Amino acid sequence: MVTSLVTSLPLILVIMTAGVDGQQYWTVNYSPSYVCALKQSTVKLSCALNYPHDHELTTVFWTKPAVTDGDPPNLCLDPENRRRVHCDREDKDTYRINWMSVTEADKHIYYCRFTTNRGRWTGIPGAQLDVTDLQVETQQSVKERDSVTLTCKSSCSLPQQTTFIWFRNTQRLTPGIITENQLQLQSVSRQDSGNYQCAVSEYQHLKSPPVYLQVGWVQRAALHTVTGIVVGCGGLIFIIIIIISVFIK
Repeated sequence: MVTSLVTSLPLILVIMTAGVDGQQYWTVNYSPSYVCALKQSTVKLSCALNYPHDHELTTVFWTKPAVTDGDPPNLCLDPENRRRVHCDREDKDTYRINWMSVTEADKHIYYCRFTTNRGRWTGIPGAQLDVTDLQVETQQSVKERDSVTLTCKSSCSLPQQTTFIWFRNTQRLTPGIITENQLQLQSVSRQDSGNYQCAVSEYQHLKSPPVYLQVGWVQRAALHTVTGIVVGCGGLIFIIIIIISVFIK
């Protein structure tokens, strides 16, 4: 199972109530409060509830609309996503939702919605999920001895501690030439031509689409031709001088 990349910053939020007294006693701790996940990875969000002692929890579930009354959809029971979405209870007052194989359609802000014996509540502003893939950007055609930078880009901010890895023609490259999300190639040769892909170290199978880098020859042929002509002419002049000297004798 693949776990998503997350920005691990828990967020403690005051609950929006439905007109019930005691609002100051309600808090929700979303952890993490923001997730930047790779496509096809697994995402986990949890909410920890804090509520007055005179309340008794009857239902807790995750939802998308931030409503304070009525009945928003229960994502934990969504028949369309029952194979990808799973909800469970981590401990007494902490509830988790797991997504498998997230897609662009899963980008949203998610909320914990719960009911007690005295009312209904929604934790706001919720936890945000972003979904991204990886793309390689670089010059696609360079010459021998050029320096080349390839960048692994994402549409949302991956954690600073993310370790990027690179592949040429499916073979992993040495880490010594990698700086953050960039691959630095110095004084390239024809052997550096090939399909380049990037990934993150935790999920090597979630590679970017390949981008082909073409390394062309430096134009040295003209210099060789001129040298050949000069040498050839010199040899011809030498032969002519020998023939003339024979006839003079």
